[in-house]
Amino acid sequence: MTQTGFTETCMNRVCQDAPLLKAVNNEYQDMPLSGYLQFLKEEYCGRKAAPLDPVIEKAVADYATELIGEEETKECIRILKLTGLLYTANHHVVNFHPMTVQGNILFEYLISLLTDTQVVPVFSCSTIPMSNAFYPRGLLIYDTFDGEECKVPVFPYRMRKVSVSHAPVFTKEMLLETGKTIHRYELSGKLSASAAGMAQTILEKVYAGDHLKNCERYGMQVTMANRVLSEGYWRDRKSHHVFLELEEVSRRVICHDLQNDDSILNKLFWNKKLMTSLEKNLNGVSGCWSGETGGTFLFWGIDSKGRAFRLSGLAAKEARPGRLSLKGTDLDGKSHCFFMNRYELSDALMQRKLLPGLFLTFFSLGIARENVLVGGCLQGEYVRQMCDGVRKSWMEAAPETSGEQLSWLHSLELKRFPYLCGPLFLTAPGKGSHHPLSSVEICEDPLSFAGIKERLEISFLKAQQIGLYCFYPDSVPAHQRADNWWERISEELFDG
Repeated sequence: MTQTGFTETCMNRVCQDAPLLKAVNNEYQDMPLSGYLQFLKEEYCGRKAAPLDPVIEKAVADYATELIGEEETKECIRILKLTGLLYTANHHVVNFHPMTVQGNILFEYLISLLTDTQVVPVFSCSTIPMSNAFYPRGLLIYDTFDGEECKVPVFPYRMRKVSVSHAPVFTKEMLLETGKTIHRYELSGKLSASAAGMAQTILEKVYAGDHLKNCERYGMQVTMANRVLSEGYWRDRKSHHVFLELEEVSRRVICHDLQNDDSILNKLFWNKKLMTSLEKNLNGVSGCWSGETGGTFLFWGIDSKGRAFRLSGLAAKEARPGRLSLKGTDLDGKSHCFFMNRYELSDALMQRKLLPGLFLTFFSLGIARENVLVGGCLQGEYVRQMCDGVRKSWMEAAPETSGEQLSWLHSLELKRFPYLCGPLFLTAPGKGSHHPLSSVEICEDPLSFAGIKERLEISFLKAQQIGLYCFYPDSVPAHQRADNWWERISEELFDG
Protein backbone atom coordinates (compact mmCIF):
# COMPACT_ATOMS: atom_id res chain seq x y z
CA MET A 1 0.00 0.00 0.00
CA THR A 2 1.37 3.41 -0.94
CA GLN A 3 0.90 6.62 1.04
CA THR A 4 0.04 9.64 -1.03
CA GLY A 5 -0.04 13.41 -0.79
CA PHE A 6 -0.58 15.33 2.40
CA THR A 7 -1.07 12.22 4.56
CA GLU A 8 2.32 10.89 3.46
CA THR A 9 3.98 14.21 4.31
CA CYS A 10 2.49 14.17 7.81
CA MET A 11 3.35 10.50 8.43
CA ASN A 12 6.93 11.03 7.27
CA ARG A 13 7.30 13.92 9.69
CA VAL A 14 5.89 11.88 12.57
CA CYS A 15 8.27 9.00 11.81
CA GLN A 16 11.21 11.34 12.30
CA ASP A 17 10.21 11.50 15.98
CA ALA A 18 9.22 7.84 16.15
CA PRO A 19 11.62 5.56 14.27
CA LEU A 20 9.87 2.55 15.80
CA LEU A 21 6.65 3.58 14.07
CA LYS A 22 8.46 3.74 10.73
CA ALA A 23 9.92 0.29 11.32
CA VAL A 24 6.60 -1.36 12.24
CA ASN A 25 4.84 0.42 9.37
CA ASN A 26 7.41 -0.90 6.92
CA GLU A 27 7.04 -4.43 8.29
CA TYR A 28 3.28 -4.68 8.82
CA GLN A 29 1.73 -1.97 6.62
CA ASP A 30 -0.24 -4.34 4.38
CA MET A 31 -1.32 -6.64 7.22
CA PRO A 32 -4.84 -6.16 8.60
CA LEU A 33 -5.08 -5.20 12.25
CA SER A 34 -6.60 -8.61 12.97
CA GLY A 35 -3.45 -10.22 11.57
CA TYR A 36 -1.23 -7.92 13.63
CA LEU A 37 -3.07 -8.91 16.83
CA GLN A 38 -2.62 -12.56 15.91
CA PHE A 39 1.10 -11.87 15.43
CA LEU A 40 1.32 -10.31 18.91
CA LYS A 41 -0.41 -13.32 20.40
CA GLU A 42 1.98 -15.77 18.74
CA GLU A 43 5.12 -13.72 19.36
CA TYR A 44 4.63 -12.62 22.97
CA CYS A 45 1.84 -14.51 24.74
CA GLY A 46 1.37 -17.91 26.27
CA ARG A 47 4.36 -20.18 26.69
CA LYS A 48 6.77 -17.54 25.37
CA ALA A 49 5.75 -15.08 28.09
CA ALA A 50 7.78 -14.59 31.25
CA PRO A 51 5.82 -15.69 34.32
CA LEU A 52 4.21 -12.87 36.31
CA ASP A 53 6.59 -11.94 39.10
CA PRO A 54 5.02 -12.76 42.51
CA VAL A 55 6.02 -9.33 43.83
CA ILE A 56 4.02 -7.64 41.06
CA GLU A 57 1.15 -10.06 41.65
CA LYS A 58 1.01 -9.12 45.32
CA ALA A 59 1.29 -5.41 44.53
CA VAL A 60 -1.66 -5.63 42.12
CA ALA A 61 -3.68 -7.60 44.69
CA ASP A 62 -2.91 -5.11 47.47
CA TYR A 63 -3.85 -2.18 45.27
CA ALA A 64 -6.91 -3.51 43.45
CA THR A 65 -8.76 -5.65 45.99
CA GLU A 66 -10.12 -2.72 47.99
CA LEU A 67 -11.29 -1.06 44.78
CA ILE A 68 -12.82 -3.80 42.65
CA GLY A 69 -13.13 -6.72 45.04
CA GLU A 70 -11.34 -10.02 45.44
CA GLU A 71 -12.92 -11.94 42.56
CA GLU A 72 -12.28 -9.33 39.87
CA THR A 73 -8.76 -8.77 41.19
CA LYS A 74 -8.07 -12.50 40.89
CA GLU A 75 -9.33 -12.37 37.31
CA CYS A 76 -7.01 -9.43 36.55
CA ILE A 77 -4.09 -11.45 37.87
CA ARG A 78 -5.18 -14.53 35.88
CA ILE A 79 -5.18 -12.48 32.67
CA LEU A 80 -1.78 -10.98 33.47
CA LYS A 81 -0.38 -14.47 34.05
CA LEU A 82 -2.03 -15.94 30.97
CA THR A 83 -0.98 -13.24 28.52
CA GLY A 84 2.37 -12.34 30.07
CA LEU A 85 1.63 -8.73 29.02
CA LEU A 86 1.51 -5.55 31.06
CA TYR A 87 -0.47 -3.10 28.94
CA THR A 88 0.98 0.26 29.98
CA ALA A 89 -0.30 2.70 27.35
CA ASN A 90 -2.99 4.52 29.35
CA HIS A 91 -3.26 7.72 31.33
CA HIS A 92 -5.24 7.50 34.56
CA VAL A 93 -8.31 9.44 33.44
CA VAL A 94 -11.96 8.66 32.92
CA ASN A 95 -11.33 7.42 29.41
CA PHE A 96 -12.59 9.47 26.47
CA HIS A 97 -9.42 9.80 24.38
CA PRO A 98 -9.81 7.85 21.09
CA MET A 99 -6.25 6.54 21.17
CA THR A 100 -6.64 4.79 24.52
CA VAL A 101 -10.32 3.89 24.13
CA GLN A 102 -9.61 2.11 20.84
CA GLY A 103 -6.26 0.81 22.06
CA ASN A 104 -8.00 -0.84 25.00
CA ILE A 105 -10.52 -2.42 22.63
CA LEU A 106 -7.64 -3.78 20.55
CA PHE A 107 -6.09 -5.20 23.72
CA GLU A 108 -9.44 -6.69 24.72
CA TYR A 109 -9.64 -8.42 21.36
CA LEU A 110 -6.07 -9.71 21.76
CA ILE A 111 -7.00 -11.19 25.16
CA SER A 112 -10.05 -12.82 23.58
CA LEU A 113 -7.72 -14.78 21.28
CA LEU A 114 -6.38 -16.48 24.41
CA THR A 115 -9.33 -16.79 26.79
CA ASP A 116 -12.92 -15.80 27.51
CA THR A 117 -13.11 -13.08 30.14
CA GLN A 118 -14.96 -9.92 31.07
CA VAL A 119 -11.91 -8.26 32.62
CA VAL A 120 -9.35 -6.16 30.71
CA PRO A 121 -6.51 -5.02 33.02
CA VAL A 122 -4.71 -1.88 31.84
CA PHE A 123 -1.98 0.08 33.63
CA SER A 124 -2.27 3.86 33.61
CA CYS A 125 0.03 6.74 34.53
CA SER A 126 -1.35 8.94 37.34
CA THR A 127 1.39 11.50 38.03
CA ILE A 128 0.14 13.53 35.06
CA PRO A 129 -1.34 16.94 35.94
CA MET A 130 -5.02 17.63 35.43
CA SER A 131 -4.00 19.80 32.45
CA ASN A 132 -2.76 16.73 30.53
CA ALA A 133 -3.79 16.46 26.87
CA PHE A 134 -5.87 13.36 27.69
CA TYR A 135 -8.13 15.74 29.63
CA PRO A 136 -8.42 14.31 33.15
CA ARG A 137 -10.67 17.27 34.01
CA GLY A 138 -13.72 15.96 32.15
CA LEU A 139 -15.34 14.48 29.03
CA LEU A 140 -14.20 14.57 25.40
CA ILE A 141 -16.76 14.37 22.57
CA TYR A 142 -15.88 14.03 18.88
CA ASP A 143 -19.27 13.88 17.15
CA THR A 144 -19.82 17.65 17.02
CA PHE A 145 -21.50 20.02 14.57
CA ASP A 146 -18.35 22.08 13.99
CA GLY A 147 -16.09 19.03 13.60
CA GLU A 148 -13.92 20.12 16.51
CA GLU A 149 -13.19 18.13 19.66
CA CYS A 150 -15.54 19.25 22.46
CA LYS A 151 -14.22 19.42 26.03
CA VAL A 152 -16.76 19.27 28.84
CA PRO A 153 -15.13 20.10 32.20
CA VAL A 154 -15.96 18.39 35.47
CA PHE A 155 -13.08 19.75 37.55
CA PRO A 156 -12.55 23.53 37.56
CA TYR A 157 -9.65 25.11 35.69
CA ARG A 158 -7.96 26.17 38.94
CA MET A 159 -7.13 22.49 39.62
CA ARG A 160 -5.14 22.09 36.40
CA LYS A 161 -1.76 21.77 38.17
CA VAL A 162 -2.83 19.08 40.64
CA SER A 163 -1.64 15.57 39.85
CA VAL A 164 -4.32 13.01 39.06
CA SER A 165 -2.71 10.75 41.67
CA HIS A 166 -3.47 13.26 44.43
CA ALA A 167 -6.55 15.07 43.13
CA PRO A 168 -9.59 15.11 45.43
CA VAL A 169 -12.85 13.48 44.41
CA PHE A 170 -15.23 15.27 42.11
CA THR A 171 -18.41 16.39 43.89
CA LYS A 172 -22.14 16.53 43.21
CA GLU A 173 -21.83 20.29 42.81
CA MET A 174 -19.22 19.83 40.06
CA LEU A 175 -21.48 17.36 38.26
CA LEU A 176 -24.42 19.76 38.40
CA GLU A 177 -22.27 22.41 36.69
CA THR A 178 -21.12 19.85 34.12
CA GLY A 179 -24.74 19.01 33.33
CA LYS A 180 -25.47 22.69 32.76
CA THR A 181 -22.46 22.93 30.42
CA ILE A 182 -23.69 19.97 28.35
CA HIS A 183 -27.15 21.56 28.08
CA ARG A 184 -25.61 24.87 27.05
CA TYR A 185 -23.55 23.17 24.33
CA GLU A 186 -26.70 21.50 23.02
CA LEU A 187 -28.65 24.78 22.94
CA SER A 188 -25.78 26.55 21.15
CA GLY A 189 -25.68 23.88 18.47
CA LYS A 190 -22.23 22.54 19.30
CA LEU A 191 -23.62 19.14 20.31
CA SER A 192 -26.49 17.19 18.81
CA ALA A 193 -29.37 16.15 21.03
CA SER A 194 -28.20 12.51 20.88
CA ALA A 195 -24.57 13.31 21.82
CA ALA A 196 -25.68 15.64 24.62
CA GLY A 197 -28.13 13.02 25.84
CA MET A 198 -25.45 10.33 25.99
CA ALA A 199 -23.06 12.72 27.79
CA GLN A 200 -25.80 13.35 30.38
CA THR A 201 -26.38 9.61 30.71
CA ILE A 202 -22.67 9.03 31.28
CA LEU A 203 -22.66 11.81 33.85
CA GLU A 204 -25.47 10.10 35.75
CA LYS A 205 -24.38 6.46 35.43
CA VAL A 206 -20.58 6.73 35.33
CA TYR A 207 -19.83 9.81 37.43
CA ALA A 208 -22.71 9.87 39.91
CA GLY A 209 -23.36 6.19 40.63
CA ASP A 210 -23.23 4.42 43.98
CA HIS A 211 -20.07 2.59 42.88
CA LEU A 212 -18.11 5.78 43.71
CA LYS A 213 -19.44 6.42 47.21
CA ASN A 214 -16.43 5.04 49.11
CA CYS A 215 -13.72 6.60 46.93
CA GLU A 216 -11.29 8.83 48.80
CA ARG A 217 -9.55 10.48 45.83
CA TYR A 218 -10.03 11.03 42.12
CA GLY A 219 -7.60 8.24 41.20
CA MET A 220 -9.92 5.72 42.87
CA GLN A 221 -12.94 7.25 41.13
CA VAL A 222 -11.20 6.83 37.76
CA THR A 223 -10.84 3.07 38.25
CA MET A 224 -14.47 2.65 39.31
CA ALA A 225 -15.84 4.98 36.63
CA ASN A 226 -13.99 3.26 33.78
CA ARG A 227 -15.36 -0.13 34.80
CA VAL A 228 -18.89 1.20 34.35
CA LEU A 229 -18.10 3.29 31.25
CA SER A 230 -16.61 0.32 29.38
CA GLU A 231 -19.73 -1.76 30.05
CA GLY A 232 -21.46 0.42 27.49
CA TYR A 233 -19.05 -0.35 24.63
CA TRP A 234 -20.67 -3.64 23.56
CA ARG A 235 -24.22 -4.73 22.85
CA ASP A 236 -23.44 -8.45 22.88
CA ARG A 237 -21.01 -8.71 25.77
CA LYS A 238 -20.22 -7.15 29.13
CA SER A 239 -16.63 -6.24 29.92
CA HIS A 240 -14.76 -4.15 32.45
CA HIS A 241 -11.67 -2.14 31.52
CA VAL A 242 -9.89 -2.09 34.88
CA PHE A 243 -7.46 0.81 35.23
CA LEU A 244 -4.55 0.07 37.60
CA GLU A 245 -2.36 3.04 38.52
CA LEU A 246 1.20 2.40 37.36
CA GLU A 247 2.76 4.38 40.17
CA GLU A 248 0.58 2.82 42.88
CA VAL A 249 1.56 -0.69 41.80
CA SER A 250 5.16 0.30 41.17
CA ARG A 251 5.68 2.02 44.54
CA ARG A 252 4.63 -1.17 46.30
CA VAL A 253 7.09 -3.18 44.21
CA ILE A 254 9.87 -0.66 44.91
CA CYS A 255 9.20 -0.75 48.66
CA HIS A 256 9.53 -4.54 48.54
CA ASP A 257 12.74 -4.33 46.52
CA LEU A 258 14.27 -1.78 48.89
CA GLN A 259 14.03 -4.38 51.65
CA ASN A 260 15.63 -7.11 49.54
CA ASP A 261 19.42 -6.86 49.55
CA ASP A 262 19.68 -9.02 46.44
CA SER A 263 17.22 -7.02 44.31
CA ILE A 264 18.41 -5.39 41.08
CA LEU A 265 17.09 -2.10 42.48
CA ASN A 266 19.37 -2.25 45.51
CA LYS A 267 22.35 -3.21 43.36
CA LEU A 268 21.60 -0.06 41.38
CA PHE A 269 20.72 2.44 44.11
CA TRP A 270 23.63 1.96 46.48
CA ASN A 271 26.42 1.93 43.92
CA LYS A 272 27.40 5.58 43.55
CA LYS A 273 29.52 4.96 40.46
CA LEU A 274 26.68 3.12 38.77
CA MET A 275 24.11 5.80 39.72
CA THR A 276 26.34 8.60 38.47
CA SER A 277 26.78 6.74 35.20
CA LEU A 278 23.03 6.16 34.94
CA GLU A 279 22.30 9.83 35.52
CA LYS A 280 24.56 10.64 32.57
CA ASN A 281 23.46 7.86 30.22
CA LEU A 282 19.72 8.49 30.62
CA ASN A 283 19.97 12.26 30.49
CA GLY A 284 17.61 13.50 27.76
CA VAL A 285 15.80 10.17 27.28
CA SER A 286 12.04 10.70 27.20
CA GLY A 287 10.47 9.65 30.49
CA CYS A 288 13.75 10.14 32.36
CA TRP A 289 15.37 13.53 33.02
CA SER A 290 17.08 16.40 31.23
CA GLY A 291 19.55 17.98 33.59
CA GLU A 292 17.94 20.94 35.31
CA THR A 293 15.27 21.50 32.68
CA GLY A 294 12.85 18.60 32.46
CA GLY A 295 11.68 15.26 33.75
CA THR A 296 12.64 14.07 37.20
CA PHE A 297 15.46 11.96 38.59
CA LEU A 298 14.00 8.64 39.77
CA PHE A 299 11.01 10.03 41.73
CA TRP A 300 8.49 12.84 41.60
CA GLY A 301 8.06 14.84 44.77
CA ILE A 302 4.46 15.60 45.74
CA ASP A 303 3.77 18.86 47.57
CA SER A 304 1.08 19.59 50.18
CA LYS A 305 -1.34 20.67 47.42
CA GLY A 306 -1.02 17.39 45.52
CA ARG A 307 1.20 18.77 42.74
CA ALA A 308 4.18 16.85 41.36
CA PHE A 309 7.55 18.61 41.27
CA ARG A 310 10.79 17.47 39.73
CA LEU A 311 13.82 16.25 41.72
CA SER A 312 17.38 16.81 40.61
CA GLY A 313 20.00 14.09 40.25
CA LEU A 314 22.77 12.81 42.42
CA ALA A 315 25.86 14.56 41.02
CA ALA A 316 27.39 16.68 43.80
CA LYS A 317 24.27 16.25 45.91
CA GLU A 318 25.87 14.81 49.03
CA ALA A 319 24.24 16.26 52.12
CA ARG A 320 27.30 15.09 53.99
CA PRO A 321 30.08 12.69 52.96
CA GLY A 322 28.62 9.39 51.89
CA ARG A 323 25.00 10.51 52.15
CA LEU A 324 23.30 11.15 48.81
CA SER A 325 20.08 13.08 48.44
CA LEU A 326 17.42 14.12 45.96
CA LYS A 327 16.45 17.77 46.00
CA GLY A 328 13.71 19.83 44.41
CA THR A 329 11.58 22.94 44.67
CA ASP A 330 7.79 22.75 44.54
CA LEU A 331 5.50 25.14 42.67
CA ASP A 332 5.29 27.46 45.69
CA GLY A 333 9.08 27.80 45.80
CA LYS A 334 9.54 25.57 48.86
CA SER A 335 12.68 23.40 48.88
CA HIS A 336 12.53 19.67 49.60
CA CYS A 337 15.23 17.10 50.29
CA PHE A 338 14.91 13.31 50.34
CA PHE A 339 17.89 11.29 51.55
CA MET A 340 18.81 8.26 49.53
CA ASN A 341 18.51 5.41 51.98
CA ARG A 342 16.07 2.55 51.92
CA TYR A 343 14.19 3.51 55.08
CA GLU A 344 13.56 7.15 54.25
CA LEU A 345 12.66 6.34 50.65
CA SER A 346 10.26 3.58 51.75
CA ASP A 347 8.64 5.91 54.29
CA ALA A 348 8.19 8.72 51.74
CA LEU A 349 6.74 6.25 49.21
CA MET A 350 4.32 4.77 51.71
CA GLN A 351 3.16 8.26 52.69
CA ARG A 352 2.87 9.13 48.97
CA LYS A 353 5.21 12.12 49.35
CA LEU A 354 7.23 10.47 46.58
CA LEU A 355 5.97 8.60 43.55
CA PRO A 356 8.21 6.76 41.08
CA GLY A 357 8.94 8.57 37.85
CA LEU A 358 8.35 6.87 34.52
CA PHE A 359 11.84 5.39 34.40
CA LEU A 360 11.55 3.78 37.84
CA THR A 361 8.03 2.61 37.05
CA PHE A 362 9.15 0.83 33.91
CA PHE A 363 12.34 -0.33 35.62
CA SER A 364 10.53 -1.98 38.54
CA LEU A 365 7.71 -3.53 36.50
CA GLY A 366 9.42 -4.42 33.24
CA ILE A 367 13.14 -3.77 32.90
CA ALA A 368 14.31 -5.41 36.12
CA ARG A 369 11.77 -8.23 35.87
CA GLU A 370 11.85 -9.11 32.16
CA ASN A 371 8.12 -8.54 31.67
CA VAL A 372 6.66 -7.58 28.31
CA LEU A 373 5.41 -3.97 28.40
CA VAL A 374 2.91 -3.20 25.66
CA GLY A 375 2.33 0.44 24.72
CA GLY A 376 2.54 3.09 22.04
CA CYS A 377 5.30 3.61 19.51
CA LEU A 378 6.98 6.31 21.59
CA GLN A 379 6.94 4.06 24.68
CA GLY A 380 8.66 1.26 22.80
CA GLU A 381 11.27 3.79 21.70
CA TYR A 382 12.14 5.25 25.08
CA VAL A 383 11.92 2.02 27.09
CA ARG A 384 14.45 0.58 24.62
CA GLN A 385 16.70 3.58 25.32
CA MET A 386 16.19 3.08 29.06
CA CYS A 387 17.35 -0.54 28.72
CA ASP A 388 20.39 0.52 26.70
CA GLY A 389 21.30 3.15 29.31
CA VAL A 390 20.94 0.73 32.22
CA ARG A 391 23.05 -1.89 30.48
CA LYS A 392 25.73 0.62 29.50
CA SER A 393 25.92 1.99 33.05
CA TRP A 394 26.12 -1.49 34.53
CA MET A 395 29.04 -2.33 32.25
CA GLU A 396 30.79 0.99 32.99
CA ALA A 397 30.47 0.62 36.76
CA ALA A 398 31.30 -3.11 36.62
CA PRO A 399 29.61 -4.10 39.90
CA GLU A 400 29.91 -7.63 41.20
CA THR A 401 27.40 -9.53 39.07
CA SER A 402 25.88 -12.94 39.71
CA GLY A 403 24.96 -15.44 37.03
CA GLU A 404 21.30 -14.52 37.47
CA GLN A 405 22.11 -10.85 36.97
CA LEU A 406 24.18 -11.63 33.88
CA SER A 407 21.12 -13.36 32.45
CA TRP A 408 19.09 -10.25 33.29
CA LEU A 409 21.62 -8.01 31.52
CA HIS A 410 21.27 -10.20 28.43
CA SER A 411 17.49 -9.83 28.59
CA LEU A 412 17.87 -6.06 28.17
CA GLU A 413 18.84 -6.71 24.55
CA LEU A 414 15.66 -8.65 23.76
CA LYS A 415 12.60 -7.32 21.94
CA ARG A 416 9.87 -7.20 24.56
CA PHE A 417 8.20 -3.81 24.24
CA PRO A 418 5.68 -4.28 21.41
CA TYR A 419 3.47 -1.56 19.97
CA LEU A 420 -0.31 -1.60 20.17
CA CYS A 421 -1.84 1.72 21.24
CA GLY A 422 -2.00 4.22 18.36
CA PRO A 423 -3.91 2.76 15.40
CA LEU A 424 -7.48 4.06 15.05
CA PHE A 425 -9.95 1.79 13.27
CA LEU A 426 -13.37 3.00 14.48
CA THR A 427 -14.52 6.15 12.67
CA ALA A 428 -17.68 7.82 11.42
CA PRO A 429 -18.40 10.59 8.91
CA GLY A 430 -18.91 14.04 10.36
CA LYS A 431 -19.08 17.64 9.24
CA GLY A 432 -16.50 18.02 6.49
CA SER A 433 -14.46 14.99 7.54
CA HIS A 434 -14.45 11.74 9.47
CA HIS A 435 -13.89 11.61 13.22
CA PRO A 436 -12.78 8.77 15.49
CA LEU A 437 -15.26 7.03 17.77
CA SER A 438 -14.62 7.34 21.47
CA SER A 439 -16.61 6.60 24.62
CA VAL A 440 -19.57 8.93 24.04
CA GLU A 441 -19.96 7.95 20.38
CA ILE A 442 -19.53 4.21 21.06
CA CYS A 443 -22.01 4.24 23.95
CA GLU A 444 -24.54 5.98 21.67
CA ASP A 445 -24.31 3.04 19.26
CA PRO A 446 -22.57 0.12 20.99
CA LEU A 447 -20.30 -2.21 19.06
CA SER A 448 -20.86 -5.85 18.25
CA PHE A 449 -18.00 -7.96 19.55
CA ALA A 450 -19.08 -10.76 17.25
CA GLY A 451 -18.67 -8.42 14.29
CA ILE A 452 -15.58 -6.51 15.40
CA LYS A 453 -13.26 -8.63 13.28
CA GLU A 454 -14.72 -7.02 10.16
CA ARG A 455 -13.64 -3.62 11.48
CA LEU A 456 -10.20 -5.09 12.17
CA GLU A 457 -9.68 -5.89 8.50
CA ILE A 458 -8.48 -2.33 8.00
CA SER A 459 -4.81 -2.30 7.00
CA PHE A 460 -2.21 -1.59 9.64
CA LEU A 461 -0.94 1.42 7.69
CA LYS A 462 -4.34 3.04 7.20
CA ALA A 463 -5.06 2.66 10.91
CA GLN A 464 -1.79 4.49 11.58
CA GLN A 465 -2.78 7.24 9.18
CA ILE A 466 -6.14 7.67 10.90
CA GLY A 467 -4.18 7.80 14.16
CA LEU A 468 -2.79 11.12 12.97
CA TYR A 469 -6.09 12.58 14.16
CA CYS A 470 -5.19 12.65 17.84
CA PHE A 471 -1.90 10.91 18.52
CA TYR A 472 0.60 12.62 16.27
CA PRO A 473 -0.42 16.23 15.51
CA ASP A 474 2.22 17.75 17.81
CA SER A 475 4.92 16.04 15.76
CA VAL A 476 3.71 17.74 12.58
CA PRO A 477 4.97 21.34 12.33
CA ALA A 478 2.35 24.06 12.57
CA HIS A 479 2.94 25.24 9.02
CA GLN A 480 1.89 21.76 7.83
CA ARG A 481 -1.20 21.81 10.04
CA ALA A 482 -3.44 24.43 8.48
CA ASP A 483 -6.96 24.79 9.83
CA ASN A 484 -8.14 22.16 7.37
CA TRP A 485 -5.26 19.75 7.90
CA TRP A 486 -7.48 16.88 9.10
CA GLU A 487 -10.04 17.54 6.36
CA ARG A 488 -7.25 17.07 3.82
CA ILE A 489 -6.16 13.78 5.42
CA SER A 490 -9.77 12.62 5.75
CA GLU A 491 -10.41 13.33 2.07
CA GLU A 492 -7.37 11.26 1.05
CA LEU A 493 -8.17 8.36 3.40
CA PHE A 494 -11.92 8.08 3.08
CA ASP A 495 -12.99 9.89 -0.09
CA GLY A 496 -9.98 9.48 -2.39
